[in-house]
Amino acid sequence: MGSNEAGRYRYQWYQSYDWISVEVFVKGTKEKPDDAVVTKFEAKRFILRVEDGHEDGPYELNVALADEIVAGESKVERLSTKVELRLRKREAGRQWPGLEQGGDKVSATRTMADSSQPAAAANASDQETVKGKKKSPKDWAALDAELDELEKDEKPEGEAALQALFKDIYGKADPDTQRAMMKSFQESNGTVLSTNWSEVGSKKVEVQPPDGMEAKKYEH
Repeated sequence: MGSNEAGRYRYQWYQSYDWISVEVFVKGTKEKPDDAVVTKFEAKRFILRVEDGHEDGPYELNVALADEIVAGESKVERLSTKVELRLRKREAGRQWPGLEQGGDKVSATRTMADSSQPAAAANASDQETVKGKKKSPKDWAALDAELDELEKDEKPEGEAALQALFKDIYGKADPDTQRAMMKSFQESNGTVLSTNWSEVGSKKVEVQPPDGMEAKKYEH
């Protein structure tokens, strides 16, 4: 998982076998009209624009991506504490080295993402600094605590619930358990999730489709 505190709102990203998920912590978008939250997906870019009533104008996050996505299958979900963008990977199973194009190559599941920031976010950050409004580390800590409390009231469903469970288990696990989870999930195309490194570390984890279904090899 990677995070970025650049600009008006903090955001973070993580990835699974098929998806890149970007969470932008903008509160209150669930109640806003549809045209107040606009997203645009391209093969190697996404743009999020939020009419948040800020005196400096709408918030915009414009990110050139490190790899390709399927724009037509990518989507956005508005929650009370954040906006979550779900980007479908063009090549399922490929591990992205970072979220943004040209960023440092890092582990995409646990370490920081590229620290570069979109121009619009950078400008907003500079304007806040000039006006003496730039958030201090203490401010960010208070905001994180507030968001954590609000997120406890949100109950994810379906795939979002599965992602939340995976993140919770992974975040609390020791290194061997984390390695087992990633290896089993990737090698089995998301059909197996093991926490036992001694069991999966020395062999390939085979695909195990649900009963009544047949596994098919992915073709480019």
